[in-house]
Amino acid sequence: MKDTGESKEQQLTVALRIRPVSDAEREEAATTVAHRVDEQPIKNIEHRLKMVVLMDPMEDPDDILRANRSREKTYMFDVAFDYSACQDEVYRATTKGLIEGLISGYNATVFAYGPTGCGKTYTMLGTDKEPGIYVRTLNDLFRAIEETSDDMLYSVSMSYLEGSKGLRADDGGFSACLLAAVPNLITEKQ
Repeated sequence: MKDTGESKEQQLTVALRIRPVSDAEREEAATTVAHRVDEQPIKNIEHRLKMVVLMDPMEDPDDILRANRSREKTYMFDVAFDYSACQDEVYRATTKGLIEGLISGYNATVFAYGPTGCGKTYTMLGTDKEPGIYVRTLNDLFRAIEETSDDMLYSVSMSYLEGSKGLRADDGGFSACLLAAVPNLITEKQ
């Protein structure tokens, strides 16, 4: 776990990954609306948060109500990745630090949330050439177990959940999904 001086029982990291524009979106002349900005120091917060700015691509000259409104929305995250981030970079910054806590007997949950097509499955599962968070976590977890198995006895279980809630996307609605991995480790001194 990251050593931030906080209680390890209540530690939470919120990360955002901006996916690249797809070929189909490019054909429709879509543009990138989410932009990661460099780290921003925040008063009374020890670590530096990452800023993401969303730009409204729609500019309608006939929309009188929104004529003088800002077209930007700014959000802060513990970790933010732009479209060029590789799977290893995302894993190292968000999940790898949980392995030490798991080996010490803490539970951990990693989940991805967002609309259909935003990249949750790719981030979590990945591909054969670019494995995602699940595969990398299991590889590192079993490597750590092997390194400490002389002193400890481990029992490992893992839950995988994929859920969806919302209106169907083909009806113009928003569909949100959740992918979660919950590795549970029971440790005993030998």
